[in-house]
Amino acid sequence: MVLATVALTLTFDLGRRALDTHRIQQQVDALIAEVETMEEENQALLERLEYVQSEAYVEEAARDVLGWTRPGDTAVVPLTVPSASESEATASAAERGEGAPIWRLWWELFFGP
Repeated sequence: MVLATVALTLTFDLGRRALDTHRIQQQVDALIAEVETMEEENQALLERLEYVQSEAYVEEAARDVLGWTRPGDTAVVPLTVPSASESEATASAAERGEGAPIWRLWWELFFGP
């Protein structure tokens, strides 16, 4: 009876330890994966830092953000496309002024109808 109790206690303890070991190994695997992800992110950030400290980035930022050009370059400023409501307003104004002299259209534009 004593031997059975000791054997049962040892078996229970062995099972509990095996379960704890399995849980700890899962945590270790998850942490290793997290470290690898952070190392990849760190490497990408280091590459980005190296790029933004380069002359190429400074020139790109000056051209894109500030609109600077090099000597001899021609700056092109794109015009915005009118929205549908602006197009409709222009079309209705043209319909109202159909056949009217141009000075009348200008008068209505600045002073109202």
